[in-house]
Amino acid sequence: MKPPKLTRRSAVRKIAAGGFAAAAGLPAWAQSEKPINFVVGFTAGGGTDVIARLLAQHMSLSLGRPIVINNMVGASGNIATQHVCNAKPDGSTFLCSSMTQIVVSPNTFEKLPFDPVDGMTHICMTAQTDFVVSVNSSVPVKTAGELVAHTKRHPGSVNFGTAGPGTVIHVMVELFKQRSGADILSVHYKGSAQMIGDIIGNTVQGCVDGIQTVEQYAKQGKIRMLCVASERRNPLIPEVPTAAEAGIKDFGTASNWFGLHGPAGMPTALRDQVYEAAHAAANRPDVKERLMGMGLEPMTQLRNEFPALIKSQSKLFGEVAKRGNIRAAA
Repeated sequence: MKPPKLTRRSAVRKIAAGGFAAAAGLPAWAQSEKPINFVVGFTAGGGTDVIARLLAQHMSLSLGRPIVINNMVGASGNIATQHVCNAKPDGSTFLCSSMTQIVVSPNTFEKLPFDPVDGMTHICMTAQTDFVVSVNSSVPVKTAGELVAHTKRHPGSVNFGTAGPGTVIHVMVELFKQRSGADILSVHYKGSAQMIGDIIGNTVQGCVDGIQTVEQYAKQGKIRMLCVASERRNPLIPEVPTAAEAGIKDFGTASNWFGLHGPAGMPTALRDQVYEAAHAAANRPDVKERLMGMGLEPMTQLRNEFPALIKSQSKLFGEVAKRGNIRAAA
C-alpha cells in the first residue's frame, strides 16, 4: 500500500502538530490556534508598540499560539487599559503598557471607570529606562545641585517643558521640584517633539524625560544631562550621576518602565507561563541589542517584584499629583 501523498496542507498540519507536541507542558489554553491579543494604547512605531512586537515575535513560538498586536489608540492609553481590565482572564488578552497607563493616569485623570493597579494581573516589566534631568547647554550649571541653586538665585528664569498637563513628564518635573526645592515653572506642550525643539532653542530651559529622548542631543552638545532619576548609574550613560549622588532625596525611585498585564483573576499557572515566555524573549541577545539601541534596558524585575513596584509608584505619583494639583487635560 502506497503511503498517502504529502500535500502542502498536510505538511503544514504535521509541522503544527509537532510544535504543539513540543509545547505539551503548556496549559490547555495554549493548545489552540486562536490568537493572543497584545493590546497597545499608542500608535504603531512608538516605543510601547515596538516593544510589544519584539516580544510577540518570540513569545508566540514558546507559547504555541500566534500573537497579534491591537493598537487601541486614545485617551493617553486609557482606552486600551480599560479594554484589558474588562476582558476575560483566559489568556487571550494582554496589555503592553507604558508606566503612564498604570501608575500616572489613575492619579491625574478624574474618576477613571477602571482600576489599573488593583484591577489587573501584573505579569512583568518588559523594559525600562531612566528619566534624566536635562537643560539647554547655555544654562550656566553643570550639576543638578547647581541648577537648584541657580533657580533660587534667579527665580522665574528656568522653565521646564512637559509633554502636556498630567503626563508622566509633567509629574516627574513636579517630583523633581518637590524633592529638590528648585524654583521651576512647567510649560506644557502637545508632545515631546515640540518640547525638545524649544529646549534646544532655549525657549524653555530643560525637562525631565527619558534617555531615548535626550541622549542624542546631549551627544551633539545641545543639551546637558545633569542627573538620572535612579538609585544606580545607568549603564547606557554611566557618566551621568544619580539623583542620590546629586543630593536629591527620594527622586531615584521612579524609573520609566514598560510592562505586560492581563485582566484580574488570571490563574497563577497561566500568569507564570506567560512570565517565563516574556522573560526569555526580553533577554534574547538580538532583542536586548534592539532595546538598548532604543535607550532601553530589558526586563530585570522578578515576577513578584512588579506588583509591589506598581503599588509604591502609584502611591508616590498620587502624593505628587495631589500636592502639585496636577490634572490631565480633558
